Amino acid sequence: MQETNGRSDGHITLISEDAHYARLLQRYLQRRSLPVEVLVVGRQDSLDGGIRRAMEKSRVLLLDLGWFEQSRQELYQTLVWLCTVVQGPLVLLVDASWPEAWVRRFGPQSVLKKPFSMDQLGAIIAGATGSQEADAAS
Repeated sequence: MQETNGRSDGHITLISEDAHYARLLQRYLQRRSLPVEVLVVGRQDSLDGGIRRAMEKSRVLLLDLGWFEQSRQELYQTLVWLCTVVQGPLVLLVDASWPEAWVRRFGPQSVLKKPFSMDQLGAIIAGATGSQEADAAS
């Protein structure tokens, strides 16, 4: 695997609020020969250096957020800040409950609104990583 500015080509960091859904996405991407590191965040997460280190080595950040909740704005604001640190493409996965103003704060290259097909995700990841495997048919 080649390095680009200290980042592994094709390496994806997946940050998700849902461990089960994250595993599903991870298996999908790994079947396409893409290395994926999964980090699950919750209400009490401090988003410490472990998340920052994972994001620093990633080529692409895939951020999967559940239902929008006003009470979680502090977590969302921290994630927005971390997304500005990442020097690669950001793919944001959200549902219809997310206000458009919040979606824009993340500065995503691509946004997929749930539900979406894995083919759509594969095409976006292929574009972000330059990987033909991610775009391969299931």
